[in-house]
Parts: sequence; C-alpha cells; structure tokens
Amino acid sequence: MKRVLESGASNEESNIDQYTSEDIIKNNNSQNEQYWRKALQLMDQMKKEGVKPDTVTYATAIKVCGSAGRWKEALNLFSIMQNSDDPKVKPNRIAYTNAIIACGRSNEYEQSLNLFNSMKADNIQPDLVSYNALLSSLRAASLPQTVFDLWNEMCASDNKRITPDIITVTNVIYALERSSTVSSGKHWSEKSDLVFTEAVERKILFKSNSLDTTWEVDLSKMSYPVAHAALRFVLKSIKANNVKETSSSTEKKAVVKDLTLITGTGNRGGNLAAMEEGKTSDNISPIEEETDGNTPNSLREFIRRSLSTEFDPPIYATIPETAAGTIVVRKLMLEKWVNSQIAA
Repeated sequence: MKRVLESGASNEESNIDQYTSEDIIKNNNSQNEQYWRKALQLMDQMKKEGVKPDTVTYATAIKVCGSAGRWKEALNLFSIMQNSDDPKVKPNRIAYTNAIIACGRSNEYEQSLNLFNSMKADNIQPDLVSYNALLSSLRAASLPQTVFDLWNEMCASDNKRITPDIITVTNVIYALERSSTVSSGKHWSEKSDLVFTEAVERKILFKSNSLDTTWEVDLSKMSYPVAHAALRFVLKSIKANNVKETSSSTEKKAVVKDLTLITGTGNRGGNLAAMEEGKTSDNISPIEEETDGNTPNSLREFIRRSLSTEFDPPIYATIPETAAGTIVVRKLMLEKWVNSQIAA
C-alpha cells in the first residue's frame, strides 16, 4: 500500500495496475469466498488513500465477486461504473464480460442477457469470451431459441473474434439437447443436429474425419449432450452414405462394418469455469452435467441406452471383453437398422 503512495502521482496509472495485480487479482485466485469482502475493502482503502479505482480495478473486483457467487455485489460495482462521469471508470468489454460471468455463475441468466444487450447498446463489440460467457449463462435457462439465434449470429459474422469454438458448441448443444427433453423436443433436437453438423464443417468437431477411415468414433472427451448429438450424426451419416450408394444399385442392401464407439469407462464431469478461462486443450472438453436419477453415470451406458431406446428399430451394442471403454455395434445389427431406414 505504501509503495503505491510513495511512487508519486505522475505514475498513477501504473501504480493502480500494480495495486490491482498484487492485491485484487491475487484474491481472485483464492478458493476462499471471503476474499470478495477483502476486494471491496481494498477498493475503499484505495479511495481513502487517494488512489482512484479505474476500469481495470472495477473489472477485477467484479470478477472476484463473481467467483464467490456474489452477483449482486458485482452488479453494484458495475452500476457504479455505468453511472460514473469519469471516462477512466466507464465499463469496457472486460468489465461487461466479467459481470455476465458473475451473473451466470449464480444462474441469473436474465441479468446476463441484459448486460450483453447493454454492451451492444454501448457500441462495445462482444468478443468470443463474451458470447461464450452468455451462452454458459443460458445453458439451463430454457431459452433454446435465444441460444440458437446467438449461434447463428456468431456463424454469420465476418468478425473472426467471435468465431465459434468448442466451448461455444458445447454450451449451445447443451441448451438445445436439454430443451429436447421437454415439449417441442424433436424440434430442438433437430436444431442441435444442425449445430453439430455446422461444427463438423467448421472442423471444430471430428477434425480427423474418423468415420470415413476406420469406423471408430471417439466420444470419450465429449459431454453427454455433445456425445448424444454426435451419435445421431454418425448414424445419419451412415444412413446417408448407404442411401446414396443404393440409389444407383438394383440391390437395396446396406454396406456397413462394425461400428466402434469409444466412450471410456469413468463417470462424467469437468469444469466449465476452466473452459471459460481457456484452460483446456483443442480436444472436446467435458462439462459438468445436470443429470437426474434416470441418467447413467457413465458415458458408455448413456450411449448404449440411447441406441436401444431412441432408434427404430432399437440398436443394441456390445462391450468387448478386452476393451471395456468401448461399445461396438456389430455389422449385422447396424445392417438391419440401415436397411430399415432405406426401406422406409
């Protein structure tokens, strides 16, 4: 604290950055939710000692409050920024995004949506982090049309700063798949399929085009919703390829192989917050799942159940003795299903 004051007014901006970096940001890295109080106390102390908090300071304090689930305190800080006449305190994209995340983590999705719209109204262009923060907030909001519209907005934009990534796809498909379990479910399931197909075309998913090479599809790093959509995509692709091949042939019979789906054997889980902060690889990252008592706790069983209950005729899969982390749809079983689709 003394170091900041002794440095002199001529270096005020760098002093504030130093103050923020060494004190407030350090608090954000702690798991102790009480640090939000210390962050607010620190800001009050800065004012008393003549160091005026700026946009960076406020944005960081908002992030600290959000990390502790204190969305009201975060919004209060944001309101101070909005009402300030000082241009050095006005909210920027980072402040807006931190406020959106703070509300989203407390399931205050309406607040997140309002903040996002206010950002646009203030002529501040949201970036990919901003979009993903909002989509994360809307995952369980039962607003599938809003989520789908945001996806289309991102895909239609020429702005490379909002090009969808795996976090975008995961959040969008999560929201649509969740809505597919309620009224108008089939409609949203179809929208989810459109998103998945677009993601494949953009090489966000299935980058290696494994289906065309080995008939092995790796679902193991996918969340339940994305794996669910991937399963439909794989089977629809097999069906489409066979319809194309048989249309020019007199023999309407499927040409297939054993289909191996790699699922792993463990329970699902993950940390979406880590995804939001870019702490994931280029591969598909698991997210925390909202499951009920009827949802299998392993992806392997979830996929097996989906195959046997959601397709007509049912598709039954086996688990190889030497590969417990995979399920296999045998050639004859797959052939039976494809033939039924061709004949329909």
